[in-house]
Amino acid sequence: MAQQPAEMDPAAEVEILMAHLRDVQGQLEQEYRARRALEARIAPLVQERDALTARLNAAEIALAAMVRSRIWRATAPLRWLLERRPR
Repeated sequence: MAQQPAEMDPAAEVEILMAHLRDVQGQLEQEYRARRALEARIAPLVQERDALTARLNAAEIALAAMVRSRIWRATAPLRWLLERRPR
């Protein structure tokens, strides 16, 4: 016949559970602090990425406008000749 586990005193069981809860809470607080530290390190990188993305978008718009311009199209033969000249 299987042996039944001994019944634990309810007060002792509560104390064990409370100790475990304190341990888990301490671990969660430590993880939360670590996450906040990482977020603080990442924030400036996100800002820099956003600024660089904005600069890239502006440069792409300027390049597209230049390539569509009359002067760009008018100077196409000159650029073609310059690319093929001997050096």
